[in-house]
Amino acid sequence: MSCAQTAIKGITCQEASTAPTSPTKPQNDILVFIDEPNSKLYCLLCKKIFRDPVITQCGHTYCNHCATSRHFDKCPVDNLKLSVMVKNIAVSEQVGELLIHCRYGCKLLENGEKDKYEVDPEGCPFTFPLKDRSEHENQCGYAIVHCLNNPDCPPVLKMNLDEHLKYCNLCKCEHQRYGCRFVGTKEQVSEHLASGSCAYEGIKEFLQSAEDRIHHLQLTVSKKDDEINFLRSMLGKMSERVDSLEKSMERKL
Repeated sequence: MSCAQTAIKGITCQEASTAPTSPTKPQNDILVFIDEPNSKLYCLLCKKIFRDPVITQCGHTYCNHCATSRHFDKCPVDNLKLSVMVKNIAVSEQVGELLIHCRYGCKLLENGEKDKYEVDPEGCPFTFPLKDRSEHENQCGYAIVHCLNNPDCPPVLKMNLDEHLKYCNLCKCEHQRYGCRFVGTKEQVSEHLASGSCAYEGIKEFLQSAEDRIHHLQLTVSKKDDEINFLRSMLGKMSERVDSLEKSMERKL
């Protein structure tokens, strides 16, 4: 059985809906809820479900992206200048509990309406809270993936990848993540490494060490980002407290 045959077998009707599930589309842009969310969970600026909701100085809640975007400079409710104060954790938790269908179980509406999705009966049947979507979808067997061995193989469903690899005759050099583009049979790859043809084989220890250092730095940066976000949140609360005290003093005077 050829690579192409196993790939086609793996996708079946799902390949016809590659566009509906749109693997390249950001996962947060494909949302099909089990029940229609409360209208109060929609941002008045972008008209979509809140994403990273924040409370502005005027007391209203918007998506963080919307509140800080140059496209929106005033609150549509009271026409005051938008100024982010703190994250709205309560609303964020409500949004996170909304039940949705897996993005790999959704397809574009058959009427062709842009960016509107419905349940695909031939796709993934799982549903879960919005806050858990990454945990499921990163492992979903209905995700469309590419052959790990041969970039020329047609795409397959993740659940069928192991079966496909049994019949795939070609594989990449083990140093492909560093830039080696050699593709051949397992015997050819072994010869490629043993003969010194691979420019990365002789420096693999150095490359691995550099990769480990980069990973460590990424973790450090992520930790610092969390600390910065916490300090910003505290600064917003302190600013709100100062404003409250100033107004209280003005009333007393």
